[in-house]
Amino acid sequence: MENNKKNEEEIIENPKSREVGTTDPEILSNDDKLKIKKNIETLQKHEYMRIYYILQGSKEIYTTNRNGVWFNFNSLKLSTQQKIYEYVNMCVINNTKYNI
Repeated sequence: MENNKKNEEEIIENPKSREVGTTDPEILSNDDKLKIKKNIETLQKHEYMRIYYILQGSKEIYTTNRNGVWFNFNSLKLSTQQKIYEYVNMCVINNTKYNI
């Protein structure tokens, strides 16, 4: 039960549904970006691959080496940030729901 509460806190509220302190509700706050980073670190390999495919499909700049894929989240297009945000939240919800 405690684990589910912790995971629920990691889910990031949809920026479209709240005030962000800016005129563009699509922009994620720094706190949201830190939560995304933390949540990405908990993903499984196949979930990491999906983020890689999002980057590839959006023609973003990234670097790969034997340790993985590296990218600067702040330099990504807003649409790509939103896609990654939605995907990571979906993973957290599913992993919480199915206790993965």
